[in-house]
Amino acid sequence: MDLSGLGPVLTSPGAPSASPGLEAAVLLALTLEPLSLPQLLEALDTEGHKVARSTLQKLALKPLLDRGEIVQEGKARSTRYRLPES
Repeated sequence: MDLSGLGPVLTSPGAPSASPGLEAAVLLALTLEPLSLPQLLEALDTEGHKVARSTLQKLALKPLLDRGEIVQEGKARSTRYRLPES
C-alpha cells in the first residue's frame, strides 16, 4: 500500500517537543552530584521549572541520555543520573 500521497503527518497539539531550557536546567542540576528522578524534580522545582515526571523523562532525560550528555546508573528506585566522566 503506497501512502506517499497522503501529505504531511499531523501531530497532536499536546505532543511533546524538545525543551532546550529544561535540558540545560537538568545539566546544571547534575553538576554537583548524581541525582535520582525525585531529587531532579525537586531541584528543578526549586529553580522554577515545575514539570511532571513523565515530561522530565520524555523532554529532557531521554534526549540527554541518547546524546550521551548524561549517564544513567542503577535500576528502578536506585536509578541515578550523572554527568559523564571526562
